[in-house]
Amino acid sequence: MKKLALLIGSLMVIGTAVQAKETIVTPIIIEEIPTFRPSGTFMQELEYFGNGEGQTNSDSVRFRAAEGFIQMTERLSGDFRLRYNFNVHDNNETGSDGSDFRTRWYYDAGYLGDTKVNLTHRIRFEKTTKFLAGDAVDPEQDNLLASNGIGLDLLLSYQPRFNFKEYFTETEYVKVTNFTLAPFYGYQWENKNTSNSANLFGVDLYTNYNFPADFTFELNFYAFNTWQNANIADSATSTTDKTFTIAMEALLYYNHEIYRFNEDTKLSLAFEGGYDPYIWKNKDIFRTRGNTNLEGAERLRSRGFSDYQYYLKAIPELRIDYQATESFNTYLRVKGVYANRYTTGSDAQEWRWNPEVVIGWETKF
Repeated sequence: MKKLALLIGSLMVIGTAVQAKETIVTPIIIEEIPTFRPSGTFMQELEYFGNGEGQTNSDSVRFRAAEGFIQMTERLSGDFRLRYNFNVHDNNETGSDGSDFRTRWYYDAGYLGDTKVNLTHRIRFEKTTKFLAGDAVDPEQDNLLASNGIGLDLLLSYQPRFNFKEYFTETEYVKVTNFTLAPFYGYQWENKNTSNSANLFGVDLYTNYNFPADFTFELNFYAFNTWQNANIADSATSTTDKTFTIAMEALLYYNHEIYRFNEDTKLSLAFEGGYDPYIWKNKDIFRTRGNTNLEGAERLRSRGFSDYQYYLKAIPELRIDYQATESFNTYLRVKGVYANRYTTGSDAQEWRWNPEVVIGWETKF
């Protein structure tokens, strides 16, 4: 009996050891799922536009009081810009005094079905100083869609943007970084108790390309109809309430670091040049500044509403950046602007140099 008890005890010990050996302990790994947090940029900038070649008292200052970008969610983002323009001298003939505010919001809806076409919805709102709202094609004010001289200083537009860039094969020499086809509807009105307004329907094409040696190229096309409920002068004796506009922007960019003083400070050479923009209208537009009497409209036409016109520029630039912290950068930019502004036919040789100096800072959050 004693021997039987010892035998059973031995078997139990052996069985327990074998069971322990065969047991596999699997560790529990808890993965931390990254949570999204909003991010963005904010900047301020002061820019001085010097006198143009052969001109006096034409210098001005532009202050970007607030400009930035914010990524609200993984799909929702927006940008904003508030600028003020001042004449250095007490002379508003050039119309450079004024301000403008713009904000654009984007919702990334993702790919359309099984395609490589990415759809983004954009809503844009812009408010412009009354005088600047008349300069429909002023490239410095980004008012290509502004009204034809009847002072519609508020704009709200919607645009679905279809990006086809992934259908383009990257090569050794060129990479397509944007190829967006975007129809749009816009509505403009006056910031006061008037009935003046305009409806705009059109389509835009935005394209961007990267080339070797730090060159990039931007080529954009715009085509839109404008229906206004207030007539505008299309000659010294007649008016119209609708126009058709085609515009093109073709800009070459270059940016290259040429010297690094230390880990935080660098000197860069940049260039920007091309058409910004070239514009064609189906009719001449004569600016009457609200005066229903068309006498003298021909004289006011020089503000830039001919059936075709362009702004052609070449801007070499030196830039010094000081990266104070990982998220805070300050910079100084010195430019030489060689440009032909608001040209119409015989004005095509009116090229002028003028200096520009910019100081600013930018932070990331």
